[in-house]
Amino acid sequence: MEKIKTNFESFPIALLEHVNLCIPSHNFAEEYYVNLLGFVLDPKKGRNSPRGTLHFNAGITQIHLTLGDPQIIPGSIVLLHPNLKILKKRLETSPTLELLKESKFSWKEREEDGTFEIIGPYGNCFKVREAERSFGRKNIPGAHLHGNLSEMIGIVSIEFKCKMNQASKITEYYQKFFKCGRIVKGEGSKSAVIDVGTSFWRQSIVFKESPKNYAYDGHHIAIYLND
Repeated sequence: MEKIKTNFESFPIALLEHVNLCIPSHNFAEEYYVNLLGFVLDPKKGRNSPRGTLHFNAGITQIHLTLGDPQIIPGSIVLLHPNLKILKKRLETSPTLELLKESKFSWKEREEDGTFEIIGPYGNCFKVREAERSFGRKNIPGAHLHGNLSEMIGIVSIEFKCKMNQASKITEYYQKFFKCGRIVKGEGSKSAVIDVGTSFWRQSIVFKESPKNYAYDGHHIAIYLND
């Protein structure tokens, strides 16, 4: 397939490129990310299994899976899919479901907005929303440097829960070092929203205040800068 070129000029942070998580085994990885969600295995990193890190591509974004104690993001990874009916059919009937029975995998359709909330084999939350009809092929960022074009369009946001009264400080940090960041007020709490990408391929990094404290377990994200 054609790899669509794109440039990033709109925001100081050009791209939320990957999320890195540790998992204790690669046993479920390909079944979950490729057969169920619609990622593609990065061929350059595919040979790393079973001892190294696997890369799964969704458009120009990736999930990196390193072997180790399972890491759980306190929040969710938000994905964009072209047709949730196709994904729903797999979530209901795929043979992969049998392999995931002994894992933490589960999913539900959110009545309030029609998105899917999927819990991965080791407990991470993925929210999947459907691309708007106006989001045509010309707007799809394309494939990663290595590998074919995936069904899953890409990671559009990552949402972290943070301590109360921390959103303003996080925003100040991003404004100081990256010239971006804004506050969004909710009921009794605030969120720091970091806009990423371009006008048509827009991503975000969100830090939402929560009364619950979460210990950091070593997961990380990678961003690309314009300058």
